[in-house]
Amino acid sequence: MSIHTDKRKALFKQDTNKEWQTPPWFFQHWNKQFNFLWDMAASDSNFLVKNYVTQEQDALNMEWPGKSRLYANPPYSRELGKWLERGWDAASRGSDVVFLVHARTDTIWFHEWAVRGAITFVKGRLSFLHGGVEQDPAPFPSIVIHYSPKMVQFWENYYGMEYNMDVMSGKMSSYIKKFPRPIRRHPR
Repeated sequence: MSIHTDKRKALFKQDTNKEWQTPPWFFQHWNKQFNFLWDMAASDSNFLVKNYVTQEQDALNMEWPGKSRLYANPPYSRELGKWLERGWDAASRGSDVVFLVHARTDTIWFHEWAVRGAITFVKGRLSFLHGGVEQDPAPFPSIVIHYSPKMVQFWENYYGMEYNMDVMSGKMSSYIKKFPRPIRRHPR
């Protein structure tokens, strides 16, 4: 089996290890801007701020602090949409919430939750820490999503409480069909 095939399988493999730590330099960049008070997806060995929530405490089944500044690098699993929804709820109660997640623009969670925040695309691939040791660069790009109370207010005033991305994508489909076909280049 070729190396290319092995790497490709790694891209689609579900990672069972949920304790990947944000690179400290990357966290410090965002912490300078927000001065985080909580790390919502941490462990006793990789927390980034004094107040943190572990996997055993289960951040998805607790009320997140309101009127605070929260950071989360949640497990990149099928529950990512639930994490973003919890962050949105915290922002609606006055918190600034910043997520570091993988850039999967084709997923439901991206279209239902990520698009509601300010999205920053990270240039290059981050090298996360495992057991305090920096690993090879991730096989995926990353994005940072920021939810704020002002964004929640804007979103709810502009789109309404029950916003659904299908409404927007329904409008977009007519434009997508109008794009011209790609130019075919013929060899000379």
